[in-house]
Amino acid sequence: MTHADTAADLVLGDRNADYGSPEADFAGIALMWSGLLNTKLHERITATDVALMMTALKLRRHAFKPKDDNLVDAHGYLFCLEWLASKQAPRPRANDLRDALDAANSTIEDVATGAKLDCGGCGKNKPCMCDHE
Repeated sequence: MTHADTAADLVLGDRNADYGSPEADFAGIALMWSGLLNTKLHERITATDVALMMTALKLRRHAFKPKDDNLVDAHGYLFCLEWLASKQAPRPRANDLRDALDAANSTIEDVATGAKLDCGGCGKNKPCMCDHE
């Protein structure tokens, strides 16, 4: 599993459940940072700014002392940045590949065990090449 896969699993799973959507979480952080920096800023910090700055923080830490956690977190913040921009949770491409692999493994298991070898439409042995499935 790549750092990006790990980050996607965390962002869409545990961290999202623990902290809420990136939009709400980062908007709250942005308000707090804007309040703390209000005498130094001319504009409020946005949720997008939070995602960018947190990514930069993780990359800076990684440049000082490389750790897998820094890369996973940086990927996670970039994942959240995409979520903020699109207004919906991105679906990592790795999930599509995992789904295809799961389907292939299921087919291999069916062939190995003799299960589900008949077409549900015409009753012929698969592959029947029919259009009704």
